[in-house]
Amino acid sequence: MKKAILLSLITSLQIGSLAANTAVREWQYLDGKKFQALVLDWNSETDVVTLANDAGEKSEVKRMELSLSDQAYVRQWFTHREKLDAKLTEMGGGLEFKQTTGKYTIDYYVYKPSSYVADGSAPMMILFSSSGTGYRMMLRHFEAAEKAGLVLVTADYFSNHTFDFYNKKGLRKVSEDHFREMLPQLEVISHDPSRVYLGGDSGGALRAYFYSAVIERPWAGIYANGGWLARDYTMQCREGMRVAMVNGHKDHGAIAFTKPDTDYLSEKRGCEVALFSFEGGHQLATTDAQLEAFEWLLGKEGE
Repeated sequence: MKKAILLSLITSLQIGSLAANTAVREWQYLDGKKFQALVLDWNSETDVVTLANDAGEKSEVKRMELSLSDQAYVRQWFTHREKLDAKLTEMGGGLEFKQTTGKYTIDYYVYKPSSYVADGSAPMMILFSSSGTGYRMMLRHFEAAEKAGLVLVTADYFSNHTFDFYNKKGLRKVSEDHFREMLPQLEVISHDPSRVYLGGDSGGALRAYFYSAVIERPWAGIYANGGWLARDYTMQCREGMRVAMVNGHKDHGAIAFTKPDTDYLSEKRGCEVALFSFEGGHQLATTDAQLEAFEWLLGKEGE
């Protein structure tokens, strides 16, 4: 039987030690009932999850009684926790687990490098995962973000499956309403508004290009890892950005569009484009390739 869990409308808490995930988030049972809680522990042998409400009252629930996405969230978090905790301790940065408020509820993750100072000077990058796994995207990129001195934001939900993709008039709305609601909640993070970058892998890169076109902000650049413009050369990407195209040397699909995309971005949108390569196919770039691209976007290539 499910134990009752008091509801709370707390948004999120920053976590210093990752011994437990102390981000309050919305959970859901298989029957659709929702509640707010933070996860304290998961016993993989009994498959019991320990939760707590904002008053500190603990309760237990079988992981399999939760929604399929929450079941995956628990396994994902505790599978990687020990390794992530050690890496964060080594690097000295801080990771926050948060959840948006409003009409839409989206889990997102914020990494602040050890050099971070909340004085409005930090550059920030928002990365989209083609698979919608923001946590995995964070795990694969926060080391390069640390070395580049970059605040990094990743999020769940924004996957290729949440594209509205094509209609007769071409590429249109790409979960735009979700991102428009989320963006003001990201902007409360102290950062330099003139140095905000969008990026992603594959379809996540396409999403980044699209948001730069439809959402008016002084976007500084795009990090496109194995992504291209999908032949949409009517997309009005923000003019004057820096665009880093990062492709595996065997990613023939992405490489085939490098020239037409570069021609369009440079000639029609006045963007400065740089190409970066790593050994591999259509996959996430190596940390070294990420760092090289991040530093170029930040204008550090000559330092």
